[in-house]
Amino acid sequence: MSDRMNSAVPGGIVDRAAYLARREQQGRRAEPRVRTVCPVCRKAANTCYCAHIRSFNAGPTFVILIHPKENRKRVGTGRLCHLCIRNSELIAGIDFSGDARVREILADPTKWPVVLYPGPNATDIGEAGGATLAASVPAGRQLVIFVIDGSWACARKMLRLSANLRALPQIRFNPPSRSIYQIRRQPKDLCLSSLEAMHFVIEYLNGTARWRSEPGHENLLEVFRLMIAQQLAFVVHPDQKATRGIR
Repeated sequence: MSDRMNSAVPGGIVDRAAYLARREQQGRRAEPRVRTVCPVCRKAANTCYCAHIRSFNAGPTFVILIHPKENRKRVGTGRLCHLCIRNSELIAGIDFSGDARVREILADPTKWPVVLYPGPNATDIGEAGGATLAASVPAGRQLVIFVIDGSWACARKMLRLSANLRALPQIRFNPPSRSIYQIRRQPKDLCLSSLEAMHFVIEYLNGTARWRSEPGHENLLEVFRLMIAQQLAFVVHPDQKATRGIR
């Protein structure tokens, strides 16, 4: 037995078999725990919400511009909105000035694009049920609402970098209630998730015959509440969390 091994414990006495077994155990990599992930909603199989989605066509067309950080999150709402709203698109990025699809939408003469963002000159669609907005959109043009999906800091950066989006008219509304997004912190009491914001936009525009959505848009909040309940249940029962591993 080498001097190095003899010095491993006081008195130089070592159980060689136990020592080698311990070294082998320490050197063996743990087998990755595998989980099945839904390719549609990207949630683990035991938290997949696809079966609860009842998709519908909204009055306006929504284009959800999702920040890459938000796109990687399992509890983000941008992807959920896209799955619920048939006439929506989901585009990932930060600077959309050169994005081919965004440029194509902006160049389409049949569309009237706006950005959902609370800028100082934004049109408040909560006033008169969206009638103010309806009066400013030419007849025969499809209203396209760009929704910037990311943290408030990320959203500001995305708008600052995207010159083509900054040039568009903006719409806003005063939130009628606080966010129910308990698993994500909001910077201010009246800040909403992208899903909640889109839900209220649909509610307000339903007051105009021009942009009335199909029945069933409440499903947005139904699936949203389900997702929140699942995450809160994991906090109460941490042993039920989805297994990490291969995605």
